[in-house]
Amino acid sequence: MAVETGRWRIGDSAPRRLEASLLPSEATLQNYLEKDPSLLGMPLIVIGRQMCNSHGRP
Repeated sequence: MAVETGRWRIGDSAPRRLEASLLPSEATLQNYLEKDPSLLGMPLIVIGRQMCNSHGRP
């Protein structure tokens, strides 16, 4: 069975569902989170990025 999740904006009026969108790449998401880790909903500190292993992959 598939599971669907959604994002909602709650303001002065009734809650409204936000439309889904895609990021162009995982690197874009990493850049957003590095600039503002609070996007994950809690106070966080970035201490590093993905490191490549001996096979050249993170």
